[in-house]
Formats: sequence, structure tokens, C-alpha cells
Amino acid sequence: MALSHARTTHVRRLGGIAFVLATLIALAVRLGLNDGGWPLFVPAFVSAGVIAWPIRPMVIVAIVVTAGLLILGSMTVGLLYGFPLVPLIFALATFRTQPDPTTA
Repeated sequence: MALSHARTTHVRRLGGIAFVLATLIALAVRLGLNDGGWPLFVPAFVSAGVIAWPIRPMVIVAIVVTAGLLILGSMTVGLLYGFPLVPLIFALATFRTQPDPTTA
């Protein structure tokens, strides 16, 4: 399904928001709390992938990876990864098919 330029821009913008949030969380946990390692930056990396390739499979991969880190770290700071998960879910909603106004 081809997206219009406006929808592609919207998906990229939401991916950018997720990237910024995931990066800030990873930096705060890694530098501020001195906890964790390179897996903290994986959600930021896949969110950057959404910016580069605003397609449905990339958004789904970003959601799964971010949700996986949220679940695996749910007893510690992993719950913070729910914040970048929200714009990714909204980006996925952008791919909904719109009803044809002539048949509605």
C-alpha cells in the first residue's frame, strides 16, 4: 500500500518522537543510574529505522522490539519504554485503510 507524502511525513514524525524518547530514556538509565548496557539503545535504533523506512513492517518490528524491552525490564526501568511505544502505535494506525467516500 503506497502512502501519500503527508502520511509518510506523519509516520516519520512519530518515529522521530519515539527515537528522541527512547534515546533520552536510554541515556538517563545508562549515564544517570549507571545501569544496563547496549540493549537500552535498541529501541532507539529501531525507531531510527522507522524514520529511514516508514513502512508497516518496520513500524511493527519497532513496536515488538520496544514492547519486548518493556516486558523484559518491567520490574526496573523497562516500564519507561512505554513512552516511546505510544508514538509507534500511532504510527501503525496511520497505515489503516481509509473507506472509499463514494461507497460509504
